[in-house]
Amino acid sequence: MKQLALASLGVLALVIASFLFGPTRRVDAGSDHFGAIAIMSTNDMLGISANGEAWFSSSLGTGWSHQGTIAGATGDFVGLVFISTNTAVAVTDEGEAWSSSNIGASWTNVGSIATAAKVADLMLWRQTNDLFALTTNGEIWRSNSVGSNWSYEGRIPGGTTGIADGDHGVQPSSWGRIRAQLR
Repeated sequence: MKQLALASLGVLALVIASFLFGPTRRVDAGSDHFGAIAIMSTNDMLGISANGEAWFSSSLGTGWSHQGTIAGATGDFVGLVFISTNTAVAVTDEGEAWSSSNIGASWTNVGSIATAAKVADLMLWRQTNDLFALTTNGEIWRSNSVGSNWSYEGRIPGGTTGIADGDHGVQPSSWGRIRAQLR
């Protein structure tokens, strides 16, 4: 998998999670579904349920333990990335950004994306550690402050057809169009 040229481990994690858990991505230890999953290392994964429950797996998803709860969030969680070994950022479809510095045990609301559209996905540009959020109408938002501040970067050319399906986030083929827009 290291040979895959993907800009986002979040997209790769979603593909892996969909394979492991099937189309509903159900959590073994709960009744809610994952809104986002991020791979931390070879075997370690963190998942955020749509309603803000953080789950950790040290076995590539075969077993999960409850890490913590993101209390007070508005909307469903749709994106999750790791900035560093312990620091993660998650976003809701309503544009709220939440950060954890202890692998999901506790979370802080660090900012919000000022868009009327729903946020569909989140990615980390590893070269600069900038976060990029994509909305359902094709807007691209950037944060270089671990989610605290967001700036509008533009809209994906050619419309939003095939960008997001509302349930599985951004289609992997769409990130190539986003990277082309950012150059």
